Amino acid sequence: MAGNYDADFARRLEQIEVEVNASVFDGTGGSDVGVELHRSGNTLARIDRSEGGVLNRVSSLGLIEPATEDQLDAIVELYRRSGVKGVSVNVSPIAKPDLLDGWLEARGFKRGGNAAKIYRRAGNPRPVETNLRVAQVTAANVADLAIALEDGFGMMRGRGAVVAAAAGKPGWRWFVAYDGEQPVAAGGLFAHEGVGWLGYGATIPSHRKRGAQGAIIAARVAAAGEMGCEWVTSETAEDRPEAPVSSYHNMIRNGFELLFLRPAYSLKFE
Repeated sequence: MAGNYDADFARRLEQIEVEVNASVFDGTGGSDVGVELHRSGNTLARIDRSEGGVLNRVSSLGLIEPATEDQLDAIVELYRRSGVKGVSVNVSPIAKPDLLDGWLEARGFKRGGNAAKIYRRAGNPRPVETNLRVAQVTAANVADLAIALEDGFGMMRGRGAVVAAAAGKPGWRWFVAYDGEQPVAAGGLFAHEGVGWLGYGATIPSHRKRGAQGAIIAARVAAAGEMGCEWVTSETAEDRPEAPVSSYHNMIRNGFELLFLRPAYSLKFE
């Protein structure tokens, strides 16, 4: 469907990212690790005051209602006053108005790489061979999920527990891969209004290329079907011949297709 997509369909797959962030970081969980959420209509601004500061990103800008220059100025000022080092925006091809890219550039945003928006139907995953054991997360093994997230992503200590707390929230299913009793990989599924979002896929460095993520993707695709989803979607970095992206290839092997690329714009503060 790349380059030939229905805007309403694409909007459903895009907007779920706002719901994901709201579910994980709204309330005390986010503040415990320095993450704040600010809404402007259907647009979400995520501020990350942690040392890494990797979550300073705006989602759904111009997606539901057209963006305005006043809104964009307010978002930039919000991040500037927050004391963070910068902010990034992935601009969807369906974002409005068409002037949005120019507005960003006029305010000092620089275009970088692209993010790939991918999708497939829920259910009927492709078989994946691995000698690792994949288990759904319950209250009994939620601590293993936090370990896998922190060690797989190199997260600051404590953030894994905040993200893992989503395992007890509506709409979520999480899976952990084990080597014996050691948690070595993880991934989450969030279901909302017939769409499942796959994210937080992480594998510790010593256990990569052993099929962990492929198996966890398959488990989540199956679970999305069980939860009544029609579609599943995710985002990765753009895959290029000179810079292959393993997460993208894992998804493609499990039946995902490219919907479109989203150009990424970033603004650095002095």
